[in-house]
Amino acid sequence: MLSFSNKRKYSGNIAFSPNSKYFAISKGVELIIYDNQSLKPFQTHSFCDFIEDIQWSKNSKLILIGLYKRSRCEIRNIDNPKWFCTIDGGVQGMKYSLFSPDSLHILSISDYNIRLSIRSLVDKSLLYINMPKFARKGLSFSTKGNFMALAGRNDARDIIGVYFANRWSCIKKFEPQTEDLQDLKWSYDNSSILVQDTPTTCRLLVYSPLGDLITKIELYQFKLGIKNMDISPNGHYICLGLYDQSLRIYNNISYTCVTVLEHEKTVFDDITVNYYKEEMINNGGETKYIQLKPPIDLKREKLYIAKNNYSNEKSPKIGISKMAFSFDNFFLATKNDNMPNIVFIWDLNQLNLQTVLIHLNEVIYFQWAKNQNILFISTNNNKLYYFSLDTFSILQLAPDFQNKSLIFSSNGKKLMVKDTNNFIMVNIENQNQNEAEENSELDQPQTDQKIEEEREEKQIEKSNEKSEKKREENEKVQKEEEEFEEEYEPDENEEQAEEIITEGNNPKITFDEEIGMSPDS
Repeated sequence: MLSFSNKRKYSGNIAFSPNSKYFAISKGVELIIYDNQSLKPFQTHSFCDFIEDIQWSKNSKLILIGLYKRSRCEIRNIDNPKWFCTIDGGVQGMKYSLFSPDSLHILSISDYNIRLSIRSLVDKSLLYINMPKFARKGLSFSTKGNFMALAGRNDARDIIGVYFANRWSCIKKFEPQTEDLQDLKWSYDNSSILVQDTPTTCRLLVYSPLGDLITKIELYQFKLGIKNMDISPNGHYICLGLYDQSLRIYNNISYTCVTVLEHEKTVFDDITVNYYKEEMINNGGETKYIQLKPPIDLKREKLYIAKNNYSNEKSPKIGISKMAFSFDNFFLATKNDNMPNIVFIWDLNQLNLQTVLIHLNEVIYFQWAKNQNILFISTNNNKLYYFSLDTFSILQLAPDFQNKSLIFSSNGKKLMVKDTNNFIMVNIENQNQNEAEENSELDQPQTDQKIEEEREEKQIEKSNEKSEKKREENEKVQKEEEEFEEEYEPDENEEQAEEIITEGNNPKITFDEEIGMSPDS
């Protein structure tokens, strides 16, 4: 079941808090924080310039506001509105900034990628890492946030540094066998680092945190290679979207190819696949999905060069540009830029094509729900496309609304549909959970007193489980750090290690002295 709010205005950025209690929007120089349930304003903050970026800390207590035209960022505390922090990039400027996983440090990239600055919100200490290669990519934290991998440049060569993410000491630096490193990611189990090379060569390198080459995946040379890379939510699959209109799936243990999902054919004759096409039903612009019977012949779109692309200003509009896993890893949705109005849905259990959705307009964005196998699709018009195995529908939005992007809250109960200057909040109810609750109530009628007693028992059990789980996690993290310290000792003798991390003064971080330096105060 879906329910929609009224259309609301914004002009800039929107971000949900990780605990799904709040969401923040910017209106010029003003930041408004809303309660996610009531959709009422919770806090309002004003700044000296146009807000370019909004980021929440992992604990949802702090919010970072990027004012990069002023070479600065500011941090606010949700629990204590009087607390604030201002970080000035100085003459080197500030291009991008983000929270560390522990929410106690701010990482900022200077203009021209001269250095990455790590500032502590507790003691105002400052560390530098020289010459990061990128501003918004090439940096990856491990699953639990204990370690950081960073792509950099040294003497016109790629270099990867691995660091502790709490005290920021260097574990290892090494030169990967890349021509022009494009991005890197930690594997799901943190045992390896995946390194994507230049698009002009189809090469993926897998390194250990010590810099040992585990394997090299190189399919071909002298033509466009990897366009997109992603890891499944359970960490079992590594997916490579290629420019040759194929998607290759590798397992995370032996790094062998499990299957190749081809997207290049334009004639579909498989009777086991479901084909749905969007068609007009009246002159008012209303459309609906109509099921087609094979064989189906699709027209190949002409190739053209995309402008203002995020990752590359001149990226050919060919190949697999988007992919999205369902929350239970059963399904994978993909888009081939050669046929930009089609969404392919693959069954990962059977490793075959399950559904093809053909739209009238180019597909801009799609994403699975956080806790259900429901796919939401955006095609830059006044419609929201809703598809699951049981039902599918095209929902009509306001006539002057253009659906450009979708954002889910962390708990999956809220979906924000974004226009350029407006947004609509969608409440998503988990039908399976609701049915289970209704059946349990019908099968076991209970008195109010008994329900209250059971609720209290469940709360006690949950609190005990949380405390036990937290204790186990702390023990595991401590054990991992001890093992890393024993096995991956920093290279004190290397001159390069001394150059990459250098301590410095911190003259332009300002705090409210009456409140103190700790965000938790």
